[in-house]
Amino acid sequence: MSLKNHIDKKTKRQLFYNSLTPGQIVHLFSKYIINPDDKFCVIVHVDPFVVFYVNSNINDYVQKRPYLKDKQIKLSSGYYKFFTHDSYIDCSKLEFKITLKEFIDQVMARNGYYGIRQLLRQNELKKIVKVVTKYKGFSPIEKTMIRENFGTSEK
Repeated sequence: MSLKNHIDKKTKRQLFYNSLTPGQIVHLFSKYIINPDDKFCVIVHVDPFVVFYVNSNINDYVQKRPYLKDKQIKLSSGYYKFFTHDSYIDCSKLEFKITLKEFIDQVMARNGYYGIRQLLRQNELKKIVKVVTKYKGFSPIEKTMIRENFGTSEK
């Protein structure tokens, strides 16, 4: 007999919400990309829900623009076993459109398929902070949010 079968939906939602933290890689469905699809993302902020997308490769547009290419943080499939190959966090833009409710609804509907995968390692969190701190594409407020949520006040 599983405990999860005896917990009401509201409590399950709250427990899942409480387990969310910046720096986690999550799996969700995004209708906000050019071809809506499942995506891996890194949580930057929980509420409001803000993420960086994770891509399986660096597209040609980004490859040809060094100022964007150097905003891609490599994640090794050797460490992150749920990736079928190395992937890249796109630290050039934040995604604000996916709501926390939308994400939690997806997880509640298909728990195990959508949800939390793994927390980023400290060295990757530090790389993100370093990249974001130097990038002129983010406001001072966004940079502070990222530094504080990824556990470093480094400027």
